[in-house]
Amino acid sequence: DELQWTGMAASINRFRAEVLGIDRLRFGSRGADLLNGFHVPFAKMWSSALAPKAADWGPNVDVVGGFFLEQATSYDPPPELVQFLEEDERAPIFVGFGSMVIEDTDSLTRMIVDAAAAADVRVLVQSNWSALSSGALPKTIFPMGPCPHDWLLPRMAAVVHHGGA
Repeated sequence: DELQWTGMAASINRFRAEVLGIDRLRFGSRGADLLNGFHVPFAKMWSSALAPKAADWGPNVDVVGGFFLEQATSYDPPPELVQFLEEDERAPIFVGFGSMVIEDTDSLTRMIVDAAAAADVRVLVQSNWSALSSGALPKTIFPMGPCPHDWLLPRMAAVVHHGGA
């Protein structure tokens, strides 16, 4: 609860002040106990196969599973992506950073290139906000932009994903 409160305190306090017209909660004022104290229904959005509902969570807290966007009904991948996928019988590993902003792209790029070489794997790297280092990439690394996961992930050997934020 404390960890969750730390991440949500600013939003909750803004809502309290601007919408409800009540005082903000200050650090140490037991804000973390609000959900349970007032029995607010709360949904943990992950599969119970990953982590079941904890025994000490009240009846107001449920693990409800993941939320999914509608699947892409039609997607026409860029020819370069199709070529990368088809030029080797080994399925690549997908590494996705979503909207994470990477400050040191040179170091990250070197780490990905070195890890791929050491493991002798091909890697598809997706980053929506930060480009990979502008240096030359080996042919086993393919940088890409947005692509529907329901189309892409079944074609991968493994997935390394930021997990959402």
